[in-house]
Amino acid sequence: MNMMLQTMLPTGAMVIPVLLGVDETHLSMIGHMHAYPLYLSIGNIAKKTWQTYSRNAYILLAFLPALDSIGAEANRARFLKAKHTLYHKCLEVVLAEIKDAGTRHVAVYTSSNL
Repeated sequence: MNMMLQTMLPTGAMVIPVLLGVDETHLSMIGHMHAYPLYLSIGNIAKKTWQTYSRNAYILLAFLPALDSIGAEANRARFLKAKHTLYHKCLEVVLAEIKDAGTRHVAVYTSSNL
């Protein structure tokens, strides 16, 4: 798919895959509060660079909220649906500009081609 799309682009243009990552993080010393940081990177960075924390190959894009249950509520279908809806709505809001840029095929210039 990418190779076919790449052939349709103007000379010098490139498709850049966007990678997202989420992991639970505790926000308080005793661990009662937590959130889910959403990180963004791009797919054309070498693995060695991407895996080296000090190379800053990814950025913190947002903190996604955590919806906590009380007791037996955690297994109820309505609560699970609420968690699913919250998560996806947050992603929709946070990624709206990236989605818009992808559908409009926005050109991003680097210092080497200005």
